Amino acid sequence: MIRERINLIVKLYSLIDLSIILGAFPAAYVMRRQLSFLFSLPELKEIGAYLPLLFFIVPIWMTLLYLN
Repeated sequence: MIRERINLIVKLYSLIDLSIILGAFPAAYVMRRQLSFLFSLPELKEIGAYLPLLFFIVPIWMTLLYLN
C-alpha cells in the first residue's frame, strides 16, 4: 500500500516536472523574443526551428530524473 503511494507520487512528480519543462520552453522563447529589441539582441528564428532541441532535451531530462 505504501509502496503504491510512493510510486504514484513519483509518477506525479515526473508529470509535473515534464509539464514545467514543456511550459518553460515556449515561455522563455516569448520572453527572449520580447526583450530582444530592448537589449539589442539578435533576432530569434521561429519557435519551430527550436523544437528538435526540445525533443532532444526532454527525453534526456526525464531519463536523468528516473535515474535519480
